[in-house]
Amino acid sequence: MCEFARRSRRLLFCATLTAVAFAPRAGSAQSVDRLRERLLASSRRAEWLKDSLAELHQMRSHEMPADSIMVGDLKFRFLRSNVGDDVTAELRVAGKRALAVADSVLGDELPRVARETPILVTRSNSRYGEILRVNMVNLEIANGGGRSTLVRAPITQGKLEEAILDLLGTMATSRVPSSVVGWGGEWVPARPTNPEQWEDAAIDMASSKASIARTCYVGSVPACESALALVVVHDPLNEWYTPDGWRILVATWMPPKDADSVLAERMKCLDQKVNASCERLARSRSIPIPLTFGTRSTLMSLAFQRGGRDAYSRMLRAQGTTLQVLAATAGITPDSLIREWHARVIASSPKSASPSPLEATVFIAWALLFGSLAARRRP
Repeated sequence: MCEFARRSRRLLFCATLTAVAFAPRAGSAQSVDRLRERLLASSRRAEWLKDSLAELHQMRSHEMPADSIMVGDLKFRFLRSNVGDDVTAELRVAGKRALAVADSVLGDELPRVARETPILVTRSNSRYGEILRVNMVNLEIANGGGRSTLVRAPITQGKLEEAILDLLGTMATSRVPSSVVGWGGEWVPARPTNPEQWEDAAIDMASSKASIARTCYVGSVPACESALALVVVHDPLNEWYTPDGWRILVATWMPPKDADSVLAERMKCLDQKVNASCERLARSRSIPIPLTFGTRSTLMSLAFQRGGRDAYSRMLRAQGTTLQVLAATAGITPDSLIREWHARVIASSPKSASPSPLEATVFIAWALLFGSLAARRRP
């Protein structure tokens, strides 16, 4: 309502200036016709201001509609005529389930996070062609800088629950130290990390182009801290990559065709294996981080899991480097946190890259089908 009040005061101030400007001054001779024109102009101006105030009130009511439901400490605001009873019922169930999941991560701080701001809900239809229409529900944090998430048809409790958890993570992130937010690159997880995310972290570590990630894979705690950017890195190219890694970085991009000098330098690097050329070209572009932000999020998730219900509260009170904050969140020493994270990642490595029996059957069936089609003679 602050924005609405500010606009209202601005319009009233304009009305006051207008009235003063058109008010008759003592001692001035004005004709009756001239005075009538001024009075009519003032009347039109007053009607315009009245309509503008009504329009602003209507716009603000659309932004923050009066309809709302409370699910625990979560408030959903919407127009019932827009959302409908079916989505309202789904929201109630999804909100309860999302709060139960987030409680295991955010603990006793969850009520404060959930009460921070309402979630605005709007429903819309996207039309594709003349017949197909797709329902969509948008959930947006009020006063959250435009942070929103879109749920596409079919609108299910599971999809709404995931969207609410994403927004709860955003709300929780706003209170976390900025250094930790910048390091993580993502929202604070409001849900435990699933096995697939741990498996992705294991694949990321084993397949990284950076030699520091492979050194971390074999169990070096300092290497893991460096690969996760938890310690100061003065020269990423030399500290994260070897000369062979420089060549891999250079091979991943192609200079413009008219950049003759760069193409010649690239040929020296890849064909003649001139390390100086590889280093110059690698430094001309941003140096990729050894492990992705998704892999970093598994460390933060582990810190919450290890720290229990008070973990998030400890993170808000913690000071120091990102590693020190994460260790304080987990309630253990930094080295212990890194070792436990490394063991969890290695344990999540895929056991085999072989296809499942179903996948193998599908591959063979497609191969036989295309083989038979290719063997047929053309008429």
